[in-house]
Amino acid sequence: MSAWDVPRIASLPGLSERLGVVRSALHGHIKILQEDGLIVTRQAHVIEGGSRKRTVIHPTTEGRRKASSFIEEEKSSLGEIFGNPPNLVEIVGREESMTSILNKMIEGESIILTGLPGIGKTAFVRSLASLLMNEGNTIRWMRFDSDSDVPIVGKTIIGEDSPTTSDAIVGMLPPNDIVIFD
Repeated sequence: MSAWDVPRIASLPGLSERLGVVRSALHGHIKILQEDGLIVTRQAHVIEGGSRKRTVIHPTTEGRRKASSFIEEEKSSLGEIFGNPPNLVEIVGREESMTSILNKMIEGESIILTGLPGIGKTAFVRSLASLLMNEGNTIRWMRFDSDSDVPIVGKTIIGEDSPTTSDAIVGMLPPNDIVIFD
């Protein structure tokens, strides 16, 4: 590793993955942080990122000082989350939608959330799950990929002792648990 090798999380692709948004959604925010003197960007080799240099982001001294003043609220979670949920990220400007969907979920409605890839549907639902957990709900989260099948779904949302048929899996789910398929 050389002085120019940077971890993926410091690159635009790594940052967008961590935050659960498309790279293009970061450009405006990055520009503002640069103008405020809180970060600097440069081109560098990213560890395990191929031979091409990528834009990487570094906090300035002022950026580090400002970040260290943030106080994270300690939240005691009454509910639990099982499965493979993504990391929780802060959602800004969606309070009305969040409240509307949250109320429908509390009333027992099933919700299907659709939209273009990369606009933050998963991050939005993860925030909803956090709110529901704080209300004492149990969340069971399943993220699908090309290898997902019924037995994998069962093991993910119930555990290793899960049955292998969809009817049996549904029968084992506690009636008040919230199941999220992503």
